[in-house]
Amino acid sequence: MLMEKQKVMQEKLTDLEGRSRRNNIRIYGIPEEKEGKSMSEFVEKLLKTELSITTDTNVWIQRAHRALARKPERNAPPRSIVVNFLEFNTKQMVLKKAWGKKIMIDGRHLSFDHDYATVVVQKRKAYKGIKRALKERGVRFQTPLDKMLIHWDSGNAHIIVHKMQRRS
Repeated sequence: MLMEKQKVMQEKLTDLEGRSRRNNIRIYGIPEEKEGKSMSEFVEKLLKTELSITTDTNVWIQRAHRALARKPERNAPPRSIVVNFLEFNTKQMVLKKAWGKKIMIDGRHLSFDHDYATVVVQKRKAYKGIKRALKERGVRFQTPLDKMLIHWDSGNAHIIVHKMQRRS
């Protein structure tokens, strides 16, 4: 009974954490210290130039900062950048444009994604190998939160939903 209550509370906590990150994105691959003195100004300029967002469009960035981790060693991958937008629609527009384009900075490919709660990130890592195998075979799939949708094109369109279970 107590374990069941703890599980319910953990699920509620994860849901609240996810909702608090609703307007956030993560940008991966930007070299350390590339941002200069103002991360928000750097990100806004990057978005407007690389994603062809018109200069008169305000992206309303509330906060932007590096992930809260130790600064990596010289040859290690850079920390991600967390960007918080005032409006959810702006976040969605930025992700849609970023996912449809290859963006490079200093020879590094940038990737954009949602800012998931820690528990969700761990669940998504559990099927990283499956995603790689599907990409190699050219199979279309989606990975919303902690699920995987696979689109099979063999005459009829079938969708398989596989909810990841915590593995011990």
